[in-house]
Parts: sequence; structure tokens; C-alpha cells
Amino acid sequence: MELTIEQALQQGVAAHKEGKLEDAERLYRAILQSQPAHPDANHNLGVLAVSVNKAHTALPLFKAALDANPKIEQFWLSYIDALIKEQYFENAKQVFEQAKTQGVAAEKLNVLETQLTQTAQVNEPKLDGQNKSLSSSQKPKKLSEQKKRKKKATKKNLKANNPSQQQLSNLLEHYQNGRYQDAEKSARSLSMQFPRHNFSWKILGAVLKKTGRLSEAVSAGKKTIEITPDDAEAHFNFGNTLKELGRLDEAEASYIQALALKPDYAEAHSNLGVTLQELGRLEEAEASYTQATVLKPDYAEAHSNLGVTLQERGRLEEAEASYTQALALKPDYAEAHSNLGVTLQELGRLDEAVASCTQAIALKPDYAEAHSNLGVTLQELGRLKEAEASYIQALALKPDYAEAHFNLGVTLKELGRLDEAEASYIQALALKPDYAEAHSNLGVTLQELGRSEEAEASYTQSLALRPDYAEAHFNLGVTLQELGKLDEAVACYRKAIDLIPDKFANAYDELGVILQKKGEFEEAEVCYKKCMSLEPNKTPKTLSKGSIFFKQGHFEQALIAFENYDDGISRAQILETLYALGRVDDIYERIEARADLDDENLRVAAIAAFLAEREKKDTAHRFCNNPIDFIHFTNISSHIKEPECFISSLIDELRHVKTGWEINTTQNGFQASVNVFANPLEKMSILKSIIIDEIETYYSKFKNKPCSYIKKFPSDRNIKGWHVVLKQQGHQTGHIHPDGWLSGVIYLMVVPPLGKDEGAIEFTLDSPNYLDASSSKKTYQPRLGDIVFFPSSLHHKTLPFSTDMDRICVSFDLMPTSVK
Repeated sequence: MELTIEQALQQGVAAHKEGKLEDAERLYRAILQSQPAHPDANHNLGVLAVSVNKAHTALPLFKAALDANPKIEQFWLSYIDALIKEQYFENAKQVFEQAKTQGVAAEKLNVLETQLTQTAQVNEPKLDGQNKSLSSSQKPKKLSEQKKRKKKATKKNLKANNPSQQQLSNLLEHYQNGRYQDAEKSARSLSMQFPRHNFSWKILGAVLKKTGRLSEAVSAGKKTIEITPDDAEAHFNFGNTLKELGRLDEAEASYIQALALKPDYAEAHSNLGVTLQELGRLEEAEASYTQATVLKPDYAEAHSNLGVTLQERGRLEEAEASYTQALALKPDYAEAHSNLGVTLQELGRLDEAVASCTQAIALKPDYAEAHSNLGVTLQELGRLKEAEASYIQALALKPDYAEAHFNLGVTLKELGRLDEAEASYIQALALKPDYAEAHSNLGVTLQELGRSEEAEASYTQSLALRPDYAEAHFNLGVTLQELGKLDEAVACYRKAIDLIPDKFANAYDELGVILQKKGEFEEAEVCYKKCMSLEPNKTPKTLSKGSIFFKQGHFEQALIAFENYDDGISRAQILETLYALGRVDDIYERIEARADLDDENLRVAAIAAFLAEREKKDTAHRFCNNPIDFIHFTNISSHIKEPECFISSLIDELRHVKTGWEINTTQNGFQASVNVFANPLEKMSILKSIIIDEIETYYSKFKNKPCSYIKKFPSDRNIKGWHVVLKQQGHQTGHIHPDGWLSGVIYLMVVPPLGKDEGAIEFTLDSPNYLDASSSKKTYQPRLGDIVFFPSSLHHKTLPFSTDMDRICVSFDLMPTSVK
């Protein structure tokens, strides 16, 4: 029985008290999936995070609890305590004052005030940092020799106020050889004996930083600067510590002070660039890195970091040049190889990107980011299994790598493994609750799993974190549309369009569909035109004004409307409308006038073939005027010794491929929503090879035919496939494949014809919008394992069947050479 919210909360609290933290976390997160703003679930999940030393994770949860119910005293106390733990002292002070105004008990606040005051005396306020898409590496920090002081002193005074040279040498030797415990002991001893000698404080700060005690390192750094305020390196090292603590504004100030003392300090310019980059001030960061490379042309790290900034600014070719320069100076620089790989991927040079990431991994096998970057590139290449392996390796090296969990989720979703994708997104969010993209992608997965209400909650949470996230607005609109909340869906689509008006064709299309349902045809027409202007080859869901008039039989009005568009679909629709008006001569003239423009427009090719037969006169369109003559039949048994066993295994593989009900022309059946050849398993890979071999046979068979279908036959063997499972009375309505060149079907399960051609495939030159009683037709009753090839411009349909069984086939298109 499904739990209510209250029951889930009670069970979560009970598990929490019993120390069953995983169970408690699962229950709290389940509540938040349904009610993202639930105050108790947010607060309790935050308490759980603090208990495992993850106060940074708790902060957004406590904030959400307070926003939902500021009257709960404990919410204020927990939030202030976490801010202090994370050293956000200024924020803690502000929340402290707000808590007073809310009437939180003074005696409880007094305890926190004491804690805040004592801690803040040791550490300066910590400011929020920003994550970067690429990891920038810093130049290793070097400790300079003690500057000679320009003070006059007697030998007696020098001996009294300074350690001996032997003591300093021993201290430095401990540090340089990694004996940090001995170095710390020696540094503390010398700093007590000689409190005004900066070298022992400098080494102490370096040791504390090396051993992860950054707050203590801050105190040592302050002492060093107090003793020698004109030491540029001391300010530089202090800036490095502050930066690692995320106190970026203070780090910036330290680097600026170092540069005021030493303007030619290349390392300080570079690390200032890193800080400015994390603050989002990319133009200033670029200037700092550039200055570092001017001062020190062989500074590989600065060249690489400059590349990161240029990449974030969208200047990919310049970024590539910077990484290349870094690698010329330092060929074993793994970070530069990895970042170059990311840039090459964004430039679309995927094979080179794979090579760069692979080189980074060869140099640094435990480099989690490089494994993840390789996964992204492999994913884009369609090598999903390899991408999955790369992400898994990244996570083995770095289990708390939220981005790798997210990317793994994307790959698993593409593989159709939705439950696993959901788990990956949830893990990414457990590590990074403010990860807006993960909330949105989780929503997409939940939607495909049929859990629309949960999907809505995920999108809402994504938008709470990132209100300008256009894709999340669009996805929320799709879910709301499915839930019947049309007005809310319209608002979401409009918001997505407002955010990226010149790129979001799908948002215009979905908005147009709803507007037509609501009878708002004029605005729907605007949406249609905008959609087609952005994606001229798209087959929109929104009907154009011309299509509406055509369906109503108002052909003159339809023709006027179609004339206002200028895309391949509309040019074919003009020909169909002219045919409906009986203006056949005009069709011939139109085809001739636009023969070059529509040479590969298969919608035009289809009506041209229809007219050529009906009128006994060829048009100027030369794609394929007699497509029925180009149908080709064979069987898997020509390629496989045990075809039935192979087909059975192939069907088993297809059971794991994501499908949708009644997609496109499929009626009463399922159709794959992914390209089954993009990342094929064993049997599907064999089938792909069979198809490619048979395409060679097909081409050889027809290679002497004069039509452009054969003369311009694609040289690449880029095939896109899907499978269809028809149920009893299932069929496919008549259609062509306008984006393909050659199409085909492989039959894995067939139905008995029962003397009525049930389950047969029918080819014809007719379409729903133009037909003739004398048009050529060909009906074929497939057998198990049959392979049928035909031009993509040829109309075809599947006839319904009455037998209670499945009819399964794999269909494919050989794509034109111009399509990748």
C-alpha cells in the first residue's frame, strides 16, 4: 500500500532515530519528490547531512525548510549552526538577526552567538564559490627564500631574534621531503621561539594547507603577513589558501596585493585569473591569464587556464590554440589534454576529442574528470556502452562526482534503462541538491516512466533553482499538457520561447498544437511559421493554416496560405492542392521551375511519380518516377545459417529498447523511440551488418538506372532504425519516409494472411491527398526473416490483422549523404 506523506515522514523520523540513515534518507527524498518544499522533510534531510559531516549539503535544505515555515524555531537554529560550521560567518550573522525578529528563544541564540564570535575570531568570512565546467589547474606554489631585511642590527640582536641557518635548513628539508609531521613540529617550535620571524610561520601555513587544515593555515598566513606585509609571496600563498576555502573575494584581494608589491609576478596573475573565473568575471580572468603568459611565455598552466576561459566565452578555436600551446610546453599535461578534448567535442571533432581524453587518461589513469569527459564524447558518438563504462570508471575514482552521476543518467536513459537513469539522477542530486539540470532530466525520465505528477515536481524544483532554464520550462509544459493542464502548459511554452526565442522550434510547435485545440488559429499560424523558419525540415505537429483549409476542402484558400510559406513541406503541399483543384499543367510548371531546389525533396518526388504514371508524361523531377520497380526482396537466411534462432535472440534484445504507443503512423502498436542501430547489442549489430551488405547488393542490382535516386545514391552507410510491434488489429497508415533515401523492413514475427492479405505491406503511388483508381499497387505478404528494400519516396502501409498475436519488424532508413 502506498504511504501518505505523513506516514512516510513518521517512518523516516523513526528510521533516523534508530540510526538507519539510508532508510531515513530514502523516505525523506521520496517526500520531496512529491512535495519539494515540504519543511520537515527538508529540515530532517539537512540534519542527516550534518550528522555525516556534510553541512554544505544541508544548507539549501535548511533554507528550503525556513522558506516553507519560518515559525519553527529549530529550523533557524539548525541553519545558523550549519552556516557557522561552513564558516559563512557574515551569512550566519544576518540569519542570526532575522531569527531574533522571529522570536527565537534568546537563551538558545546566545549559545550560537558565542560559538559564532569565537570561531569568527580565527577565520574570516567565507564567501560562496562557483563551479566551473572545466577544472583549472594552478601553478604549484613555491616558497621563496627569506628576503633580507634592510634593518641594521648587532650580531647579538640577530642571534636573539632569528633562528640559526641550520634550524631553517632542517625545517625546509622536512617540508620539501614531505615529512609534514616533523615540519609542523619544527615550525611550531621555531614560531614560539622566534615569533617575529616569518619563515617558520610561512612553512607552518604551507604544512597546514598541505594536510588539509585550511582554517589553521589562514591563521598562519595572517601572521606571516603581519610580520612582513611587503612580502608578495606571503600574500600570494594566503590567497591560495583563501581560494581553496572558497573565500574568493578575499583571495582576489590577496592576489591584487601581491601584484601591487610585485607587478611581474606571473603566478599571481594566473591564480588571480582562476579566482576571477570562478567568480564568473571571465573577461577579467582572460586579461589576468594573458598577462601571466606575457610575463612568462613558457607558463603552460596559464596557457591552459586561458583556454578554459576562452572556451567558457565561446571562443573555441582560440581555446584550442591555448591548449595546444600549453601542450607544446608540457606534453605530459593531462589536464590540458582533457580540456582540449572537451573543446574538440564542442567543435564537433569527436574522434580527435576521444584521442585527447584518452591521452589524458594514459598520462593520469586516476583522472576522474578525463574519464567523464571521454564518456561525454563517446555518448555523442553513439557509443553508449563505452560511455557508460567511462562514467562508471570516473565514479569508481571519485564517488562523489555529481556531474558523472548525471552524465551516466543521460546515457542510461538513451539506452532505455529508465529505472537506472532515475537512480543516477537521484544520486547526483543527493550530492548536489541545487543541480537544476539533474532535477530537469529526472523529470524527463519520470515522465517517460509514466509518473507525470513526480515529473512535474522535479521540473518545478529545477525552475526554483534556475528560473531562466528554458528546457525545464518546455519539459514542464509537455508534462502539464499530458496532464490536461493546458493553460499552465501554454504559460510554460511561452516562457521557454521568451528565454530563447530564436532556437526553440519544439516550443513553438507544442504551443501551436494547444492554441489550435483552443480555437486560436491565428496565433497558432504564427507558431507554425516560426517553427518552420527555425527547422525547415521538421514535420510539425501544428497544422498550418493551409493544411486546415485543405482538410476543410477550401483549396483556393489553402493554396494562398501555402504560397506564404517557403519550405519543402509547403512546396509539396502546393502541388497537392493544385491537384485537388485539377490544375495539373500548373503542377508540371511548378516542378520544372523548382527542379534544382526540390531535387531531393521526397514529398515532391512522390507526387511527381504519381503524375508521371497517371498522365503518361514524366515531370522535370528526376528522383525516381517508377519507385515500385525498385522494390527488392531477400531473406535473412541468405546471410545467417540458423535464422530462426538468430531472430529469437534479436527479439530478446529488442525487449530492452524503449518504445512508445502509437508513435507516428503506427496504430494499435508500439514503436521504438530511439535509433536501434546507434548503440547496437550483439544481434542488432549483426543485423546492421546484414543490412549494409544487402545495400551493396541492392545498389549493384540497380546501378545502371538513370534516375537521381541511383546516380546520387549515398556513399555513406548511415542507417537509422526502429522496431515496430503491432498488436491485434494493428496497422500502419500510408506514408513515405521524407528524411530517408532508401528504406527497408526486416520481418521478425509475421501473422497469417487468412486469405485476406492480413498483415501484408502494400506499396502504392497514391497518397491520402491524391489518388487515382488506376494507380499501380503492389501487395506483399512477408514471411519470417524477409528483408524488403524500397525507395523512401514510395508510399506504403501495413494492413490490419485479426489474429491475436504480435507482428514484429525492424524498419530503417539509409540517410542521404548530407545527413550525419
